[in-house]
Amino acid sequence: MRTRVDGPGFGGDDDRNNTIGIQNSTHSLSKDANAKGAALKKQMLDNQVSQLLNKAFRSSRILEGEELRILYLNLPMNLSAPPGTELIYSSYGEAITKIDLQKKFTDQPYPNVILMMNKDEKFGGYASHPWTMERGK
Repeated sequence: MRTRVDGPGFGGDDDRNNTIGIQNSTHSLSKDANAKGAALKKQMLDNQVSQLLNKAFRSSRILEGEELRILYLNLPMNLSAPPGTELIYSSYGEAITKIDLQKKFTDQPYPNVILMMNKDEKFGGYASHPWTMERGK
């Protein structure tokens, strides 16, 4: 999924599934999402925020409901111009190699969020710069 991102910022309810231990302290992605959602509501009307959140990652077959909201609101973004998201590739129902996957994302003009699922495990990553590949490899 591609997302257009303009600047840094993080910004979530405590949920055991979304809490990461960091050197004797905890950090909650859901608390960050709630804080950023509140800040976003100061910039936009409530119905605009709801529409934005309802569209975020809507094509995902991996995440749903609250997971989508938490992921979206934890992306770096300029609150005055929150990013849209769009699905640029899905391997659902097909086998794909690491090289094929990298080719799908190479030279995309915007930062990318990649979501993967293996059995019941969900994981992914965020790339702030376009992917590149050395030609001929």
